[in-house]
Amino acid sequence: RKVSEGGGIKIITDFLAVPREVIVVESGLELLVEMIKNSTEISEQLQRCGGVQFVLSLIRGKPRSSTVQAAGCRILRALATLPSHSIELMAKETVKAILSMMKSHRNNSRVQLESSRALLQICTLSPSLTESLDLSIHSSIRDGIFSK
Repeated sequence: RKVSEGGGIKIITDFLAVPREVIVVESGLELLVEMIKNSTEISEQLQRCGGVQFVLSLIRGKPRSSTVQAAGCRILRALATLPSHSIELMAKETVKAILSMMKSHRNNSRVQLESSRALLQICTLSPSLTESLDLSIHSSIRDGIFSK
């Protein structure tokens, strides 16, 4: 809480916005996960720093890191529960990123678990998204993620 009160969320997001080594990004995201855990107030601070877009950029920037992918999903899940539903504005883009992540890390149970949780949270909070998903996303789930 002390870190967030001192502007820590903004400092961390600014620091991670510049291309960094994967270990730095992994550590930074894990720190953010711990900071926002059970705190709507701190999650809202991350949201004000561009939360969803910020996380998506890190996920896309470090696609091979299962730690970045799993931590990113945990953060997206937390942001989806905010009263402002900030993730709804980028829901389709977020779902596509999550599905891509699931396909790329199909043998990593941690990524599969966290991405499934994030996907479920987003689709639960945004029923219109579930109805409007195009067939390519449905076939991606059926053919890409769960096939061996």
